[in-house]
Amino acid sequence: MTPATRLLVSFLGLPAASLAQDIDTKVKDPTQYVNVFRGTTNGGNVFPGVVPALFSVVKLGPDLYTGSHSYSGYQPTGDITGFSMMHESGTGGAPKYGSLRCQCPGPLDFREVGLSEPRGAADNAFVGYYSSTLVSSITVELAGTDHAGIFQYSFAGGAENHVVVDVGHVLPSFRGLGWFQYYLNGNYTRMGTMKACCAICHIVCTTDNSIRTRELR
Repeated sequence: MTPATRLLVSFLGLPAASLAQDIDTKVKDPTQYVNVFRGTTNGGNVFPGVVPALFSVVKLGPDLYTGSHSYSGYQPTGDITGFSMMHESGTGGAPKYGSLRCQCPGPLDFREVGLSEPRGAADNAFVGYYSSTLVSSITVELAGTDHAGIFQYSFAGGAENHVVVDVGHVLPSFRGLGWFQYYLNGNYTRMGTMKACCAICHIVCTTDNSIRTRELR
């Protein structure tokens, strides 16, 4: 069996300080009792993805498409359109953020077939970790720090695969109330209850196989 190919993608900022020395390893970690999917169904819109620390810049998780609003990016059904760096939780109004999306479409014909792909198995998550397996047998694992989101992709061997980094991605709105967001000329603009913002992003990739980069416009 051909070994799986792994690609690790990190969006880097300032490193988070380690608190390991402050943790008493004899004390049972209470986060093991947290069900991160609680409140994600029936309109709860709770974000179940990776929140590395209180007030972290990073809220890394999946973006789902069902034809209805994905306020926190996540929905229990639908196709995964990618995994992005910024989300809100429990929101109404219109979806916000969904910034800096990564997706792995396989053959690079996604302009014709799109980036969406169904799940191949139920998502798995706990505090600080999230993973999804797509029908193409690609597994995506997520983690992060205060200022960095970490993506690990595991591909089935033997085929050429791609990871698309979409800096212009945002969560869509279907309400038609003048609440929308878009990316243009290096800036995100949000209308209605949303305000414009800008950020500098550094992208680092490591892989156990050869890798090529290509800019698509």
